[in-house]
Amino acid sequence: MSGAPVDGNYCFCFLLTFHRPYSKKFLKEGDVIMGSQVARVIESKNPAYPVGGYYVVYAGWTTHFISDGNGLDAMTSNWPDNLPRSLALGAVGMPGLTAYFGLLEVLQAQRGRCCPC
Repeated sequence: MSGAPVDGNYCFCFLLTFHRPYSKKFLKEGDVIMGSQVARVIESKNPAYPVGGYYVVYAGWTTHFISDGNGLDAMTSNWPDNLPRSLALGAVGMPGLTAYFGLLEVLQAQRGRCCPC
């Protein structure tokens, strides 16, 4: 991380990360591996992003990240304590939603019928 947040920005500390293995073939030495992360705001100069808030971000494999707010998805503030936040990167995140809507909208799956897959 370089520097500290300026007015309107805030700093994240990454807690979890999700990586797409195929992206390795596009990397050159010194590149940052890209992937989604669950991150927590640890310092903020923007009242819209309070310290302690959790977000899903796509900022690469780093320990800290300074943001201006673009490309962030807020995690619900009432996330259940008994569910790991990593689910936001899988079953409750983009991969899970893709599977859910694929079954319901594309395959039009119904109880008692076999999937045509």
